[in-house]
Amino acid sequence: MTEKTMIATFNLPVELMTHIKDIAAHRKISDQELVAAYLKECADRDLQKVKWCDFVSQTKDLLHQHKVPAEAIDEIIDKFSY
Repeated sequence: MTEKTMIATFNLPVELMTHIKDIAAHRKISDQELVAAYLKECADRDLQKVKWCDFVSQTKDLLHQHKVPAEAIDEIIDKFSY
């Protein structure tokens, strides 16, 4: 099954595009495939961070609603953070 795609246009520095072309040629894939793979990898990683931040924010709000002292909330959140 083919994934739906859309066309996107980006302005990239010439030197970066040269690096992308070199890397893609070395891997024997197209420039487009390489850029898509890089974007997916970064988007997946950043989406995890966004979801984590949302979780922390919602957890803080919930604990605050249950009258947990701010110092305790900070300590709890610090224990979950690396």
